[in-house]
Amino acid sequence: MKKINEMVEGLLVEASNQLAQDLKANPQKYKDLIRSLLLQGLIKLIEPSITLKVRKSDVAIIKEQVDNAVKEYKRLMLSQVRDLKDRKDIPCKVSIDEANFLPEWNPDEPSKSCLGGFVMYAKKNRIVCSQTLNDRIALVHASAIPGIRAQLFPSLVKKRQPPAESSHHKHK
Repeated sequence: MKKINEMVEGLLVEASNQLAQDLKANPQKYKDLIRSLLLQGLIKLIEPSITLKVRKSDVAIIKEQVDNAVKEYKRLMLSQVRDLKDRKDIPCKVSIDEANFLPEWNPDEPSKSCLGGFVMYAKKNRIVCSQTLNDRIALVHASAIPGIRAQLFPSLVKKRQPPAESSHHKHK
């Protein structure tokens, strides 16, 4: 079981490294992802003022995406939320914490570094929403573990028993 766990965890590290390479090779894809994560986070939090904690290397990219994400957020909220239908605008201010940064990606220390994305804070840091790629990949990984184990080690998968015939059926 320990060996199986090491193999499954190795897939997480491998996936993280692959994602880091893919995003570095395709900066537009990363910009689009940042905008989507920001929009999703804004909708999740619905707060008038949000602060982002980012990697230092992402400050310019995220600044570039904030206005479009906020515009799209306001458009969606005003058009889709019944309670806001009579409003012309809603407050939404996004700022970046440029004094405290997330750690840069380090493939040698994946658990102590950040692939990208950001953490969102509201209400004096009492509300936190992580939109880091590390957390996203960890969620996908956690939900995929049973399937990964089944594919790597089919002999460990319990055979499903056919349903027993019900005894309450009457035979004619």
